[in-house]
Amino acid sequence: MSFASLLGDVIAVDANGAQASVSSLDGKYLFLYFSAHWCPPCRGFTPRLADFYGKHHDAKNFEVVFVSSDKEENSFREYFSEMPWKALPYSDRDRKGRLSRKFGVNGIPSLVLLGPDGKEITRKGREQVTQDSEASSFPWQPKSLKDIVGSTFTGKAGQHVSTVELAGKYLGIYFSAHWCGPCRGFTPTLAAAYDKLKAAGKPFEIIFSSADHDSDSFDQYYKEMPWLAIPYDDSERREALNDFFEVEGIPTLVILDPEFKVVNADGVAAVRRDKNGESFPWAPKALVDIAEAGPGVLNKSPCAVMLAAHADPATKDTLRSAMEAAALDYAARVKESGKEAAVVFTYCDDARVEQAIRNFLANTSKEAALAFIDASSETKALAPTPHMSPADIRVWLQPYIDAAEQ
Repeated sequence: MSFASLLGDVIAVDANGAQASVSSLDGKYLFLYFSAHWCPPCRGFTPRLADFYGKHHDAKNFEVVFVSSDKEENSFREYFSEMPWKALPYSDRDRKGRLSRKFGVNGIPSLVLLGPDGKEITRKGREQVTQDSEASSFPWQPKSLKDIVGSTFTGKAGQHVSTVELAGKYLGIYFSAHWCGPCRGFTPTLAAAYDKLKAAGKPFEIIFSSADHDSDSFDQYYKEMPWLAIPYDDSERREALNDFFEVEGIPTLVILDPEFKVVNADGVAAVRRDKNGESFPWAPKALVDIAEAGPGVLNKSPCAVMLAAHADPATKDTLRSAMEAAALDYAARVKESGKEAAVVFTYCDDARVEQAIRNFLANTSKEAALAFIDASSETKALAPTPHMSPADIRVWLQPYIDAAEQ
């Protein structure tokens, strides 16, 4: 991805309005610095970043672009005048919003590092600058997931188990803790599914990554589990896994394939729906049924939604088949490109949920319809033609998919 596709054609070089071509960033590592003058933690971190910049930006070949969250331009200018780097022009508020959404900026200061190819390296630039002020490990290339998971684990008898013994197996990384009520409620369900899969000869193993506060709690809780665990004293590995998967709550179960690629990041929901493991390894369906997944899916990702709760049975079957064909085509194209899916294809046959979606769309009709919703950017659209073939669906959605991928 080019820097121009992220930042536009020009960047500000001083608080007086002078600008330069974004091509001046070509070939460099790039920090995007999300910050604001009104934010005390930002004002505290900016001098530290400026010191880091002065010492290393030439030798390490990087530049910083300030992405302002200031509430008016005079504050932006005052704050930018204290900085030795570049900035996104304050007037480009739409692009600022897109950058914040793209990089998941929920608080400031936030420092995102991109490689010269425009690909994201880390969203934890602030922590890295603080911990590695001499830039000795710059550009902080992240470890592969396989390296983070590690090579040895603890077995039920206290023995060491190596990854060699896990070759060819699907893995479940289980983030849980004894103090967590929902975790203690889910663990027996997961253990029952695990036992059934093992008895059926399925190539599956689970690795417990504990969030317990002490080793006694870990030991007590692990007695209830039939699988492997990361040793409790290996907090660095457990924290690295939390960071990699951006675990915000527990229980969390991430399913990996034998090549350590994520099959399903919401394994908890998958196991709850399929306690007998009939759909193992729980790869997400190309077409998600909102009645099964819950309406929360619309808040997590940009979604294509086929609304069909009030259609007659024949029309429902036709629309579901068309939407599924379009979803499978999209999934195939995503897999071939090596990218992650930017859009979730969904089908809604629940009148109550559909009514909530139509309220959001400001649509009062009950006729079957195709919609696109991206809650993060407040994008919403309704296709003009209710009955669509797979080709029609693909053509209408493509501009929205292109925008979501950007």
